[in-house]
Amino acid sequence: MRKWILVFTAIFLGLLAFNAIPELRGGWGWRWPYQSPEHWTPIVILAGLLIFYVTGVLALRYWQTPAWATLLWAIMGSVILTGGVLNIHDNPGFLLFTRTLSPVQTGASAVAVRVMEREGVNQTLEEWPDFMHEAKTDYIHFTTSPPGQPLLHYWTAQEFDQWGAISEPVSMALRPYQCSDLEIMRYSRGELTSVGLLGMLMPLWAGLAAIPIFLTARLLVNDISAASRVSQWWPLIPSVLLFSPTWNTLYPLLVITALYFMVLTLQKPRWVYSFTAGLVMSAATMLNLSLLPIFAIIGLLTLGYWGFVQRGQQKKSGWRWPIEIGLWFGLGLSVLWVLFWAYTGNSPFEIIKISLTEHRDIAKKSYLAWVFLHPYDVLMFSGWPITGLALWGGWRTVQNRRKQSPYTLSDLLTLAFGLTWLIVIISGSVQGETARIMIFLIPFLLLMAAPLFTKSRFWDMPLLIWQATTVGIMAAVLPVVPLDLNPQVTGPRTDLALLNEFEFHPSGAVFTSEAYQGEFELAQYRFVADPARQAITFEFDWRGHHRTERPYQFELVAYAENEIDGKIQSTPFYWVPQNGNYLTTCWQNGDEIHDVVVISLPPVSMPVVWEVHLRAIDERTSDQLRVVSADGTNTDYATLGPIHYP
Repeated sequence: MRKWILVFTAIFLGLLAFNAIPELRGGWGWRWPYQSPEHWTPIVILAGLLIFYVTGVLALRYWQTPAWATLLWAIMGSVILTGGVLNIHDNPGFLLFTRTLSPVQTGASAVAVRVMEREGVNQTLEEWPDFMHEAKTDYIHFTTSPPGQPLLHYWTAQEFDQWGAISEPVSMALRPYQCSDLEIMRYSRGELTSVGLLGMLMPLWAGLAAIPIFLTARLLVNDISAASRVSQWWPLIPSVLLFSPTWNTLYPLLVITALYFMVLTLQKPRWVYSFTAGLVMSAATMLNLSLLPIFAIIGLLTLGYWGFVQRGQQKKSGWRWPIEIGLWFGLGLSVLWVLFWAYTGNSPFEIIKISLTEHRDIAKKSYLAWVFLHPYDVLMFSGWPITGLALWGGWRTVQNRRKQSPYTLSDLLTLAFGLTWLIVIISGSVQGETARIMIFLIPFLLLMAAPLFTKSRFWDMPLLIWQATTVGIMAAVLPVVPLDLNPQVTGPRTDLALLNEFEFHPSGAVFTSEAYQGEFELAQYRFVADPARQAITFEFDWRGHHRTERPYQFELVAYAENEIDGKIQSTPFYWVPQNGNYLTTCWQNGDEIHDVVVISLPPVSMPVVWEVHLRAIDERTSDQLRVVSADGTNTDYATLGPIHYP
């Protein structure tokens, strides 16, 4: 069996690597993009990291280290390998940051800041059903989702805004990744810290799923060594690595934690285990309703255990036992949803109804094609070695049934999972991106194969090596998450039309904030007054000293006085540097930034001498920079002029 799995995997990866059959990447309304490697260095680095991880696994098995060492290695491997996969396409930190901030790829941070913060979190929650209907335009993933994800971002941001000692350095470290995006640079310290904690650390949170996978496998096979070997496969799941840091990569941790407590309930009937499983699923479904199939798996597993194990042992043959388990599970499940219902007036049934309706409107592809493509997409991104092991484990269950062997928990879980997934597939409810949406099913494939790991310590190593090879090849040619935010800027624009025919006037005014980090200097400026247009054109020569924490916009106001018009003041003119292409949050020490702007002037009845005041103001916080002039004067503006006009 192993030989055929290896042969199939090798052939598939060869065809995929050279794009010999594009249909291997999907079709009928959804096909994953293919891109030949542009640079080989990141691929070599990833290959080295994969070899390093597999070698570590081999060493752990050879020395028969304790389970905690295996789990630690698996969690570390998840983080390191995610970095290696992302590094193929760009800086890992940049990609983790931008994917978390993206309204399209994840959306939770964007909803927390641009909707909950601005419109009020209470109002947003009360109007959540309306928001789900309207989210197609800007936040498509929330047409089918409860508010759990953005709420976590919102609460985290609110908390860390109070902890400046942490959020200030963290947010300043993250700002350079999108320093030219005005919308993102308006985020507070806490809002950017929540991006780092919840999004950029998602590889760590996803890697923690190795723990409940190990615990559940240990219950299923009653073998700590075998359970440890099962958990060692988790860092080598292509979909978890490629789709990081989407929230889908977190769901296996929650789902398998709930499953672990349910298996505990079956083996050691205590209401607290069933209640805890329900509570975990309450939190999970508050994050995303795509996890609803888990209820069928847990329900079928419970009924199967009661019908084929408990009644056979004549311990608790009555209906009371599964009903009690279900009631305690339901009580735990209801906790967060009842609180949400009581606080907002929106029933969970209304949220589920809207989610199913919106999802139905999105899923309008060929039914028959996706009956095949749905499982194919999930299994391909799981890795064919894991798929082969899962099918092998499923065949073992079938053989046990033919032999009429007693049902084991592993058999029952395999049957419950298989029947549930079959129903989901036939329903046609998931069409497109199934590899991402159904990531939460992948741990079940590993658990189906758990009994096979009771063989020798090294029997699965050839398969593990090819699973690692699968990660390397899929990461190299499948850019599954597009970049929909600005690429990281490298310097200021130099293609501006400058006032080269005019002389500079020295300034030396230094702009600093009393509340936020950052400093820059107006080294010099030049101008040309144009009475025919009633305007003055300025060219500013700025020098960066230290990135600013806030994205300051500039204000110009011209003042003059004459005998006829009296005191004259222009309408304030506001702008952001270089048309938003290089904000003050980008200005580093050594940067020389030129900017050209035109300020309109009011009509005058006789010649005047204009004095122009230049200020720097942050729109969101109203922070106004202090200006220290070359002569040491400290004010809130720099003086430009005098400018004789006309």
